Amino acid sequence: MILSFWLIVPFLTNTYTFFYRSSVTDVTQQDLATTKSCLQQFRDNVKSEQDIRTKQDLWSERWRCYS
Repeated sequence: MILSFWLIVPFLTNTYTFFYRSSVTDVTQQDLATTKSCLQQFRDNVKSEQDIRTKQDLWSERWRCYS
């Protein structure tokens, strides 16, 4: 019984950690790409005021479900 516990618990913990790290990595890379794009557009003065408002509305809707 102890042996089965000793084998199962670390397996579950390691599996969770693996998928969590993978998820965090994907989100972080996407965030960095978005930030880089926004900063480049800001530097080049490409975005219009309406585009910025649209993007802000989309982000506020997306993050509203987390608050």
